[in-house]
Amino acid sequence: MNENAAVEIKDLSKKITLPEGAVKKGFQNLTADFPSGHITSVFSENKFSSEVLLKTISGIISPDSGSIQTKGEVIYIPAKASSFPWLTVKENILFDAKGKSEDEIAKIIEAVGLEGYEDHHCDNKSLGFRARIGLGRALIRKPLVIAVDDIFDEMDKKTKYEILELLRKISRETNQTFIIATGDVFAAIFVADEFYSMNEKGALSEKVGVTFNAERNSSLLVSEEFAETVKKVTLINK
Repeated sequence: MNENAAVEIKDLSKKITLPEGAVKKGFQNLTADFPSGHITSVFSENKFSSEVLLKTISGIISPDSGSIQTKGEVIYIPAKASSFPWLTVKENILFDAKGKSEDEIAKIIEAVGLEGYEDHHCDNKSLGFRARIGLGRALIRKPLVIAVDDIFDEMDKKTKYEILELLRKISRETNQTFIIATGDVFAAIFVADEFYSMNEKGALSEKVGVTFNAERNSSLLVSEEFAETVKKVTLINK
């Protein structure tokens, strides 16, 4: 295994049997690596395949063939992140996590931007709030990798980029490794240190690195460098 990789997959294949009995291909013979301390995004034109990929990497489902090597726990955050409205923010973040000190809890709540809301009862209609709780719930367990499915899909633009900037900040300050799948090419490029592109058939491109500054804001979206990178991705999937 590459010493810089948190996760490596090789010749990975997976088919899913749907509830009605039909079998649907998730992907076939995928090989990729996801570096430690980086955000690697997967811009996907096939949400089914990218969801299956993240669940397979996270150990939620088993591959049909191929191998997954990882140096630690991978936690999956689903696209439809949820919270328990009868629990407070603090209780939601601590759900299924035991033995955490008050200092640890306070640091995580601050990291996800919910300081001052510890005793607030959650609103499942607030997508940004739910995303922050989901991140907090993952971070409190101190995983090696957090695999984030397309939590941005239904967010308004302002909320989406607030969460993307938050992910950049968390990764930069804690060296947390993220794998992020999204069907939004702008979000995929904005958040990433490097990215893969997944086409409609569930095949991955070669990994593409980005050269933007580590700290980013919305002004990046109107830069020439960003436009050129978007163009490159568009050509990859043609």
